[in-house]
Amino acid sequence: MSALGLSCNVKRGRIVVRGVLLQGGSADLVFDHAVAGEEDLALQLRSLGNALTTLFKDLDVTSVVIRSADYHRSTGLKDYVVLRLRGEGVLLATARAHAGLVACLTGHAIGEKCGMKKDEVDERAAVLLSEDLVEATAAALAAEQLRTNSSHS
Repeated sequence: MSALGLSCNVKRGRIVVRGVLLQGGSADLVFDHAVAGEEDLALQLRSLGNALTTLFKDLDVTSVVIRSADYHRSTGLKDYVVLRLRGEGVLLATARAHAGLVACLTGHAIGEKCGMKKDEVDERAAVLLSEDLVEATAAALAAEQLRTNSSHS
C-alpha cells in the first residue's frame, strides 16, 4: 500500500501534473503529464483524467493528497488560477474514484497534516526527491499521514 501526492500547475498556458508515490520510505516520480496545448480545454481535462486513471490501475494507492493552490482573494481569479483549479478538480474526482482516502490541501494544511510548518515539510520533500518536485512530494508525505491516521482510527 502506498501514498500518492499530486501537484497541478500551469506552465505556458498548459496544465502540468506531477505525481509522487511514497512507499516504504522511498519517493518516486510516477506521473509527469502536460496536457496538449492544441486541444480544447474539455479534451485536455478529459485526457488528463484518462491518463490519471491509467496510473491508478497500475498502482496500489491507499491515500491521495492533491496539493491545492495557495490562493488569496486579493490576487483575483486570473486565467492561470482558473486553469489550475479546473485541473485540480479533475485530479480530485479521478482520485476519489480510485482511492478511499483523498484530500485536497494547501501547503499550509499539508504542514499541519504532517505536524510541521509548510516550509519544514517542503525541506523534507526536497531531500526525498528534487526541488522541482517539492509540491507533489510534500503532498505524498501528507497522504502518508492521512493513511497512518486513518489506520489508527
